Amino acid sequence: MKKYFKFLPFLLLSFCLVLNSCSQEEILDIDDNINAKSASIESSFEIESMLLSLSDYNLKDLDEESAQLLIEPIIDQTVSQLISEGISEQEIIEEFGSLKSPNLIHMSLAMVASDKVEVKADTVDCILRATGIQAIHEAFWGNFTNRRLLLRAVGRLATRAAGWIGAALIVADFVLCMNDN
Repeated sequence: MKKYFKFLPFLLLSFCLVLNSCSQEEILDIDDNINAKSASIESSFEIESMLLSLSDYNLKDLDEESAQLLIEPIIDQTVSQLISEGISEQEIIEEFGSLKSPNLIHMSLAMVASDKVEVKADTVDCILRATGIQAIHEAFWGNFTNRRLLLRAVGRLATRAAGWIGAALIVADFVLCMNDN
């Protein structure tokens, strides 16, 4: 009988552990987390598909107004994605000047690249080529653990763009690079 009592504390501990391991609230939180991550990835794929859909556009006839019409839906999707991830409109405005800034196209490209870094290294290379920032390397992207850090970094780099036409040319270069690969 003493032999069985030795295992009683272990059994009680195991039983308590099983009962308390996952409450229904924790399971719901885990499900919400998984759903939020998959929505984030789907949104990045949506941004990428919007970028790639511009590949058929003739850049010879590009003026500032048509460039703005091409880029605005991508920027709107990027802002929506950032807000859904908990970044406030005020933070976006602080980094880019407005919610409609053409420099947000850099953030669009960075979001696509950061979500696809492990899947497709060519995306990062295309981002580097499109923005002209050769100092950023694949290891550098790994340092961005959240979108806020990425937002600040891209916001500082975005000042390179020359308005709507510059943003459209960056997108065009990205699209051409992605189609080549």
